[in-house]
Amino acid sequence: MRKALTIIYLLMSVILTTEAQKVTFFSEEFEAGVKKHIGLGDDEDVTQNHTDTISAINLSGLGITDIRDVKYLSNVLELDLSNNGISNTFPLTVLDSLQILNLSNNELLSINPLVFSNAKKIRLNVAYNYIEDFSFFYTPSHCQFTIMGMDLQSQKDAPFLDVYSFYSEIEVDDKPIVVYRGYTNMATETLLNCGSSNLSAQLDGNTYHVAITEDIPEILHVILSNGEKNEDTYIVPSADYHVEAGQSVTLETGLPDDYYLSSVYATVGAVEVKGNCLKYTAPESVKPDIIYFSFFQGATLKGFSRYYINRGEVASEPITIGKSGKASYCGDKSLDFSFSDEVKAYIATGFDKDEGTIWLTRVKDVPAGVPVLIKGNANKTYDVPVTDSQNSYYTNMFVGNTSGEKMVIQETDGDMVNYYLSGDGTFKSVNKTANIGTNKCYLQLPGTFEAAATGATQTVKVGSIGKASFAAPVDLDFTNVSGLKAFTATGYDKSTKTIWLTRVMKVQKGEGVLLKGDPNSYEIPSAAVQSSYENMFVGNTSGDEIQVLETSEDGSQTNYYLKGDGSFVSVNGYVNIKNNKCYLALPTSMVAVSSTRSAEDSYKFEEPEVIKLPIDFKSIGSEGGGTTSIREVKSGEVKSDEWFTLQGQRVDNPGKGVYIKNGRKVVIK
Repeated sequence: MRKALTIIYLLMSVILTTEAQKVTFFSEEFEAGVKKHIGLGDDEDVTQNHTDTISAINLSGLGITDIRDVKYLSNVLELDLSNNGISNTFPLTVLDSLQILNLSNNELLSINPLVFSNAKKIRLNVAYNYIEDFSFFYTPSHCQFTIMGMDLQSQKDAPFLDVYSFYSEIEVDDKPIVVYRGYTNMATETLLNCGSSNLSAQLDGNTYHVAITEDIPEILHVILSNGEKNEDTYIVPSADYHVEAGQSVTLETGLPDDYYLSSVYATVGAVEVKGNCLKYTAPESVKPDIIYFSFFQGATLKGFSRYYINRGEVASEPITIGKSGKASYCGDKSLDFSFSDEVKAYIATGFDKDEGTIWLTRVKDVPAGVPVLIKGNANKTYDVPVTDSQNSYYTNMFVGNTSGEKMVIQETDGDMVNYYLSGDGTFKSVNKTANIGTNKCYLQLPGTFEAAATGATQTVKVGSIGKASFAAPVDLDFTNVSGLKAFTATGYDKSTKTIWLTRVMKVQKGEGVLLKGDPNSYEIPSAAVQSSYENMFVGNTSGDEIQVLETSEDGSQTNYYLKGDGSFVSVNGYVNIKNNKCYLALPTSMVAVSSTRSAEDSYKFEEPEVIKLPIDFKSIGSEGGGTTSIREVKSGEVKSDEWFTLQGQRVDNPGKGVYIKNGRKVVIK
């Protein structure tokens, strides 16, 4: 009897083990490809034992659009996903052993998520896609990529990949390194050493190695070799100069007469070309600056360099970037991040749940108390110049801590979910509580969305000025609307009267947007949208015309409307905003008082750099979550009588609105 029971027990164990190892696929096409590779019939189950044995697999041309099933291919070395309909590469980041990946002939607009890959080296073919940028590859990565097929990019309103910025530097031991911060639509495969000082040294469409032939202090005569041919050229070493405020100086390059300078610009001051010299004029106050320039011989790009102006002569704040290449920051000093493209600051301006991404907008002027995400080279400290500017204002999903003490945050605050920057450089949802250090920040995203799709389209007309204000009573998707772009207003600069715009594809009902496009009537499809944006445009979807006063009832906002010439101008007394239109609301504290503000006081527009980061969205009420409208202050949290906006800016006399006090969200009505 005991023996019989033992046999039954063992049989049940085998059955349960087999059932536990059964693979449940998201994609029928992916499943069919795996079964064909293994040799299973349609009615047979795939188990984890099957997929663990796969080291190379061809899944080309199967119509696959969802690749979440790659998680089952834990030991795959070679993966062919070409000739499918793939647009999202993020699931591939879990494949630790991956070495060769073919993604040619898909629907890729970006491969940026692959920077987060756990693999060590990937040989990647992305020919015949629609890739628009490689911006994530400017930062450190665990994985090294060799990109192929970049000269075979397909067209979908996507520019060829051009130089982003470039310069040359002479490193230690007199070894020159040509640095190329960007990519061309190159014909050959290209090694991208992510985050290193040599991101693909490209001259004349080839990868060159540099050898010094003559060592002259001011300029280096070198030979560039790609293994097939050699090129004579010069490297102009980067140099430091001191220039007084408002002073104009001439800077020599020492280049031969048959060379000429091109692509010359400065980040702060003014620069112009005078033969093979640079005439630089400093701003009216001493600021650090960088001059970038390239040089040609005939039509051939021969080299590039940069000169530093007043580096280290201005008060600075040390910002340390960890091993992930990212750091959260919220300090009590205003900082100027325009001094270098190696380190950048970003505010959080939007979130798309369908994409699983947060949208970050680059900012250069960061006022005290504004929380930002900083990206730079790993394990490096940057001396960021301190400025007295308080001219900028941003909408922001980051919440800062400048209390001087540690802050403890919980999973949720009301209907918002909190996320912290983890050591691996990703934002993760808080599990019960998380500690936010002083001068750090965290991320708040909505935990629920109310989709409002009708299936119908909305008609909008853009007049001769090429702009229109717009707001719809339903969710809209601008992704495939040709010739028309939608923008939210995410910040502005008081000194230059500039509104910063962020392009958005999916817009929730009632959201105000500025439309830019050719004069025409457009049909915008309605589609359920799970996205949220920080926005200074206010939409009117009441069904009637509304009256908007010069300032809001509590005086905290000053209002602007879109004039017939395409500019937003100050409301004088009042203005009527039609249904399905929007207006612009700016904080009164940041605009001129009414006595000095003209009725024609208007703002220009700029579109700063926007990047996206993957994030694992957490809904209110999901496992481990919950709604907490008012949370208790725990031991070690901030104890302060100071008030802060949700953007982390300190407020002396808070009016109506939502604020942070003692680490809690407080509503003043």
